[in-house]
Amino acid sequence: HLGYETEERRIAIQEVFDAAHAGHLNEAFGTGTAAVVSPVGALCWNGEKLIINNGEIGPIAQKLGIGGILSKFPYEVSGGQKQRAAVARALITRPQLILADEPTGALDYNTGKQILALLQEQSRQNGMTVVIITHNSALTAMADRVIHIKNGTVQSMERNERPTPVEEIEW
Repeated sequence: HLGYETEERRIAIQEVFDAAHAGHLNEAFGTGTAAVVSPVGALCWNGEKLIINNGEIGPIAQKLGIGGILSKFPYEVSGGQKQRAAVARALITRPQLILADEPTGALDYNTGKQILALLQEQSRQNGMTVVIITHNSALTAMADRVIHIKNGTVQSMERNERPTPVEEIEW
C-alpha cells in the first residue's frame, strides 16, 4: 500500500520520480491518454517543476521520423511510433541515466539501428549513461561495458575498450 491513495496516484508519483532522475524506456511505452509527446512540446521535469521543452523535441523527433505525430494520441499511432516517442521523451530531458528495456523491440531492423545509433550518439555528446537491457547479444559490441545477468545474479562484467559503431553491427 505504501500510503498511496490510488494506483493512478502511485503511477503519477513514480512518473515524476523517473522524470527527475532518469530517462526510462520500457515495453509499456505510451499507453496513456495524453498526447504521444505533447501538442506544445514535451513536458519535462527540471528537478524543481514541470516545464515545457519546445526547443529540443523537434530535431530529435525529426531524427526519429515522428515529427508528424507529436500531437496525436497513443491509440492513433503504431507501436513503433510510440516506442520512438518514448525515446524522444527520454532524450530531451538530457538525463544522466537512460534505462532502455529492449529499446528496439517493436521496431524494424533499420529503425532499431537508428534508435541505437541515436542513443550511442547522445551518450557520447551529452555524457549520459545508457543502460540497454536486451536479449540481443550482438548489441554488446556497441557497449563500453557489458554485464551478463542470469537468474538475477551477475555472471560476468567486461569492459569493451573499442565499442563498435552501431552502423557496423549486424544481427
